[in-house]
Amino acid sequence: MTQKKNIQVLLIIGLVVLSLGGWLLHLRIHSPMQQGYGYVPFSVGLISILVIPLMFCFRRLVQYAYVLNGFAVIIGVITMGHFALAHLTGPITLEGVIFRSVFPDIVMLCSKFFIGKAIFDLNRMSAPDAVHSGIFFRYPNMGWWFVHFVAVTGVYTAGHFLWR
Repeated sequence: MTQKKNIQVLLIIGLVVLSLGGWLLHLRIHSPMQQGYGYVPFSVGLISILVIPLMFCFRRLVQYAYVLNGFAVIIGVITMGHFALAHLTGPITLEGVIFRSVFPDIVMLCSKFFIGKAIFDLNRMSAPDAVHSGIFFRYPNMGWWFVHFVAVTGVYTAGHFLWR
């Protein structure tokens, strides 16, 4: 096994372990049997544990896995942020935001994105000194993800206020 393949396998294992940990944490807090909204994160968690890492194993599916993983993270960040804002209690302090909110969960979820980005970049590398170029807001640059994060947040927010 080459060093590149070994790194890819380790990153995929890390993605599985991180996804499994987040999924189990979410099941402990929000059981889908007790709350109706728990079925979507339950399903996305299973996809993140089983389907996305498997897709990352096949070179021709890596781009699809990268996009699917990225959008799963975006949706998770937006919905957790909305949940936190909808359930605010007491005075808002920096300590409360960092330690008694979903901020640590969002940070953990964002690490899934960066592991997926590392796997994607590892598969795109043709030379050890490969340079990424192109317009910042074009796929697969990070600006593309920023634009989609802002756009999906806007659509989610509009949907929340328009369809109450």
